[in-house]
Amino acid sequence: MADAVPDAPAPRPRRRRPPTRRIAVAASLVGAGLLLALVMVSADVQHAPPIAATVPPVDGAPCSAAPTGAAAFRTAHTYGSVVPGAVAVRLCNTNELGGGVPPDALATHVADLVDLINGLPRLPSDASCTMELGPHFALLFDYPDGTRSVVGGELDGRRVIAGRRGADTAVTAFLGWLLEQRHRIPPPVVEVTPACDTTYPVSSWLPPSVADTVRAVWCPADAKTGHPIASWTSLRDIIAARATTDTGAGGSGDLRGTIIAVSSSGERTVLGLTGTTVRWSARTPTGAVAKAAILPDAAIARLTTG
Repeated sequence: MADAVPDAPAPRPRRRRPPTRRIAVAASLVGAGLLLALVMVSADVQHAPPIAATVPPVDGAPCSAAPTGAAAFRTAHTYGSVVPGAVAVRLCNTNELGGGVPPDALATHVADLVDLINGLPRLPSDASCTMELGPHFALLFDYPDGTRSVVGGELDGRRVIAGRRGADTAVTAFLGWLLEQRHRIPPPVVEVTPACDTTYPVSSWLPPSVADTVRAVWCPADAKTGHPIASWTSLRDIIAARATTDTGAGGSGDLRGTIIAVSSSGERTVLGLTGTTVRWSARTPTGAVAKAAILPDAAIARLTTG
C-alpha cells in the first residue's frame, strides 16, 4: 500500500496568496473525550438561507484511495508541499478514531487550503510527542489531469501534517469551507441506518443539527444493541423546541443512553440522556456551546421504548 502513496512532489513555482480566512470551528462529542471534538463542526451555524445549486455535488476521490496504517503515518510525517492547481479535496479517515466522513468533496477554496498547508511551520526534528490518542486523516487532492496528491494528518501528539505542525488548523479550515460550500451545493442524499457503536458513540466530522436529522436509534448505556426510534421526527421537534444553553443544572446521575441521529446526507450527531435531560453540542456564530433539553416523561417513554 505504501508504494501506491508516493510523497507529494515539490510545488511548481507560484506566488503564494494568503488564505481568505481561517474558520475556527469546534464541537464536543457527547460521551467521549476525544481530540476529534476539537475540530468537528455542527450545522447549527447561522448562515444566510441556501440558494439552489447550479452544479451537482462534487464527488472527488473515494476514501478507498486513502492510505492506512504505516503508509498513512509515513505520509503524515514526510516533508513536502501540496502541488497547486487541485480542483477538489476529500477528507478521509486513516484510523478507527475518525468521525463519519463527509459524503462530498470540497470544490471551493481549494487553493486557499493548499496555501494554508504549505504555509504551516515545519515540524522540528526534536518536537516532543504528548502521547495523546486521536484521529488520523488524509486529504485527497484531485487535479484536472486525473492525478492525485495524498496528504496525511494526525490530530494527536504533534498535530503533524505533511511534516508540518498544524493538522488541526488545516482540518478546521477544510470543514469550515465545506460547510460554507453546502449552502450553494448541497451534499448528496445518502441513505444510512443509524446503529449503536459498542465501543463509544462517534459523531461525524460535520454533525448535523438536531432539526436536520431524519432518523435515529436509541442506545441504552447498559446494552450493546438498541432500537430504532419510530417517532423520532416528533421527538426531534420537541428536543429542538426545548433546547437551551446547558448550564449543568438538572439531569444529574449516570448516563442512561445515547441517541445517534442521522441526516439525509448520512451524517451523524450524538445526544446523551442523563435523567430527563438530553445533552449535545451545537455550533453558534461565536463558537461551540453545550446544549440541553429537559424532556417530559411521555417523551422519555417514547424515546426509550421506541
